Amino acid sequence: VKLDMRKIQMDYVYINVMISAYNKDFVLYFQSDTLTFLFKITIPANDIIAKTVAKSVICSSLTKAAMFGSDANWGRVLCAIGYSGADIDVNKVGVFFRSAKGEIEVCRNGAGVEFSEEKAKEILLEKEIDIDVTLGEGEFEATAWGCDLTYDYVKINGDYRT
Repeated sequence: VKLDMRKIQMDYVYINVMISAYNKDFVLYFQSDTLTFLFKITIPANDIIAKTVAKSVICSSLTKAAMFGSDANWGRVLCAIGYSGADIDVNKVGVFFRSAKGEIEVCRNGAGVEFSEEKAKEILLEKEIDIDVTLGEGEFEATAWGCDLTYDYVKINGDYRT
């Protein structure tokens, strides 16, 4: 029997999206007590690419570290989009950070835009953060929940033995 790992990965992403109502509670309980973030992507291509990119960004250690540091580092989001392997036109990427404290655009058409670091920090200091990415006008969306990468998380998992 030959397993198609890409198909299995896509099925896994699809299942995660289907139970997204439970994902936030899962992340809060099992992963982090400091911060959760929601990654949402809108894309013109198709839902498989949207889900692949969402999973890549939400699993990115660099993105998680940036969220822990309340750093509006849009380059880390673009980096994670890039290593998703999806065929993406970087010149169409837009990135917004959003929380209860407001919203800030940090990237448009694949390039940084001028923004207030102070306002971005205020937005990113909240316990729940949304990272909203657009790749041009599109009808396909994917959403994924994740958490930051804290010192304690690294220590606990570094010390964990099976």
